[in-house]
Amino acid sequence: MPLAETVSLLDLQPLVSGDSVTRTPVPPRPALQNRIAIVGNYLPRRCGIATFTTDLCAALHAEYGATELLALPVNDTAEGYNYPDRVRFELSEDDPASYRRAADFLNFSNVDLVCLQHEYGIFGGPAGAHVLEMLRRLRMPFVTTLHTALRHANKIGISPPPIETSRGWLVIYHGVRRTPSSSIYRLGLALFDLQEPDKCLVRGDSWVFAPEAEYERHGDVQDVVFPCGYTVAADGDSIRLYYGAADSSVALANGSIRNLLNWLDVNGHTEHGNDRRHK
Repeated sequence: MPLAETVSLLDLQPLVSGDSVTRTPVPPRPALQNRIAIVGNYLPRRCGIATFTTDLCAALHAEYGATELLALPVNDTAEGYNYPDRVRFELSEDDPASYRRAADFLNFSNVDLVCLQHEYGIFGGPAGAHVLEMLRRLRMPFVTTLHTALRHANKIGISPPPIETSRGWLVIYHGVRRTPSSSIYRLGLALFDLQEPDKCLVRGDSWVFAPEAEYERHGDVQDVVFPCGYTVAADGDSIRLYYGAADSSVALANGSIRNLLNWLDVNGHTEHGNDRRHK
């Protein structure tokens, strides 16, 4: 396992003394597009994606006040919800025509970028296919956050942002294996093309990180390791992965990006075949 041993609870004491802090000038913040539309559920609808989308809009507004943010939620009831002013258009979950009207609205409103929050059960149609009625008609770029992806009747999902390496985008994702008694959450690795990030170059055949320690196996939810974020050291290789353990602790794993890529070479295959990277 390329990740080093973990710490069950983070030490929240200062890592360095005030006298030893080196202050580096903060580079100018990049500008965002002028008008961004966020498509996904929105508060007051009671839903995890609604909370995520609402918080995302609030964070973007706080950081980039000059950018105009529009929200397009999906209604699961005919009467809808009492949304705030940021909501400019409401989609009807099971009405394909409303998705086409949403595309017309976005195109007419001169939106620069659409950010789609995708989760199964939000959009209507088989596996949420109604949303394609909107995406195919958009005249502007769109980016998608895949909160859950399905594979072999279990679930996988994106966790921290991809890591840019010389060989491609390294993705650490979580996967859920259903068992008769409960579920097991583990971590996998995949590498995507730098220039064509929708092209998977190699994906691990097995899990790179799984619940083993007591605090990972027993807690509010047993057998859970769930990656939340990471930092990469100045050497560009040392990585600290922060993750949730059994939904009861925040833990830290230390590792090496180089070792993670080497692990993929030995334990991975292309998504278009079963050939090993290294025989």
